[in-house]
Amino acid sequence: MAWRHFGGSLLFAAAAGLAAYPLALLLVPWVGWAHTTAPVFSLAVALYTAGLFRRPGARATAALGMGAFALALATAGAGLPSLAVSLGAALALARSGVAAPVRPLRALAVEIVLGTAALAMLLLFGHGGPGATAFAVWAYFLVQSVHPLVGGRGREGEGVRQLDPFEEARRHAERILDGV
Repeated sequence: MAWRHFGGSLLFAAAAGLAAYPLALLLVPWVGWAHTTAPVFSLAVALYTAGLFRRPGARATAALGMGAFALALATAGAGLPSLAVSLGAALALARSGVAAPVRPLRALAVEIVLGTAALAMLLLFGHGGPGATAFAVWAYFLVQSVHPLVGGRGREGEGVRQLDPFEEARRHAERILDGV
């Protein structure tokens, strides 16, 4: 199931929140009790980004690309705030720029508002161990699930301006007169 729609996105938020706790518990021996949010969040963002695309090849590419980006950030020593902002920006670009291109100004406004709210949830609740990690991941994707409701995708063909019948007849007459 893809999460390009509200219901699928809500389902992803719930599944990510539920899966985050046991995953965070598994990571405690390697990253410490208080540092489980970054790797769990990175994995969740990679999976969420993959679900934005329709074709299986594009999904795999998106997941691997986002995972590689997160790994590069972690290797460079990025903390949770810079990792979250960077992955949030990459998610916004993937969603509104590649997976479902929309009107640029509206997309920018929606992504800024949702991204800021989601990052605030993640950074506010993402400290303190596996329980906090699970809640923070759930809250982040719960905010992100609002995107299909306000994301600016609209109905098919809405972005194309329709000509009124008079203008259409005038253009047709001009093509006839020009011999095209």
